[in-house]
Amino acid sequence: MKALKPLGSRIMSVEEALRRLEGMSDKQSKKDTRIKLPEYSAVNWSRDVTQVYGRTDEIKLYGAALEAFRRQALANPLSLHEVDDQGRPIPATLYDIFKARVEDYDTFRNPDGSTRTDKQRKALWKQWFCTSSDIVYKGGTTKFKLTQKLPRLLEIPEHFTEKYFDVDYDSVTNGQEFDSNDSDVNEWLTRSEFLASSVWDYLIPDQHVKTRTAEIIFNEFGYNTATKLLAVGRPNKDHGRTLFVDSTDSSCTVYGNISLYYEIAFLRVAQENAGGAPKK
Repeated sequence: MKALKPLGSRIMSVEEALRRLEGMSDKQSKKDTRIKLPEYSAVNWSRDVTQVYGRTDEIKLYGAALEAFRRQALANPLSLHEVDDQGRPIPATLYDIFKARVEDYDTFRNPDGSTRTDKQRKALWKQWFCTSSDIVYKGGTTKFKLTQKLPRLLEIPEHFTEKYFDVDYDSVTNGQEFDSNDSDVNEWLTRSEFLASSVWDYLIPDQHVKTRTAEIIFNEFGYNTATKLLAVGRPNKDHGRTLFVDSTDSSCTVYGNISLYYEIAFLRVAQENAGGAPKK
């Protein structure tokens, strides 16, 4: 029988080689069909479906809330959340929060054709959320990096009770570096300052979502200043935290200084059932 010689010294038959190639093809096919979302998002917004939104119960400890979110997302076959290499759903990033808020606010009718109330359209703006977006600080300096879905954050154990997670600042190569002395950090921003902010360009890279966020917060909610990013000034050591975004009742402040044992709740995004109930 004709044989193929691999890179090693053992000879394999044609049949064995074909079986291996088929196996590799199957694996590659699965890899290629996996949804590849942008770094800044953990939700599959590309599907042409109606989204429905929910919020997990408030749970103290980031790790415990993360486990509860994963259980709920896995139990829902219509979940639109990205999963990691271990098949675990990933909570919404800060971009996803504002994307959902804008999309929901700009939805004027329920699937049954009835008109949505202002209270329904403003619901996500009136709630706070934790995220899978990160802020990583360089100890002894005013430097920090904003990142997304950092594995170290998503590996926080269920019973983790520390204020922050340890991470080597210089080992974080993705994201973007800023300084707590920057004019758009630790300061309330006007609409024009928000639109010109490099911090917010990173957090909301979609120009339409950023523009609509400005219109809704500053025009329709009527704020003169809002959207402050609170960052630690000069921490003692390298460390990381999650980003927490408040409601419009608190001017949509983004906290980069909260403890991981704080009360935590995540946004849930799913596809609506065919003929499902109106958004609430």
